[in-house]
Amino acid sequence: MSSTSPRIHWIDAVTRIDGVPGQFRRHGRYLYVQAVESDGLLADGHPVDGLQLVRTAAPRPTRLEAPGVVLEGVEEGGSLGVRVLLDDRLAAES
Repeated sequence: MSSTSPRIHWIDAVTRIDGVPGQFRRHGRYLYVQAVESDGLLADGHPVDGLQLVRTAAPRPTRLEAPGVVLEGVEEGGSLGVRVLLDDRLAAES
């Protein structure tokens, strides 16, 4: 996989992120992802099948993996989102 500079997708409502299976949603102080096992999305190495809490706090935010992309939960100043750590799709475009 290729490294890219981290990008953050802030989540305020039900949100889909291009190239990432499932959908993200914020509920109060919590961030969730919803997917089915056949989507191939992993949370900390385990398949996501249904609604999954995404930890956003250090030192152990949830690590999400899908083919060609790796993300982690992030919280800054009360905002919740996911940070893109690796994205092979960007490397293929350059």
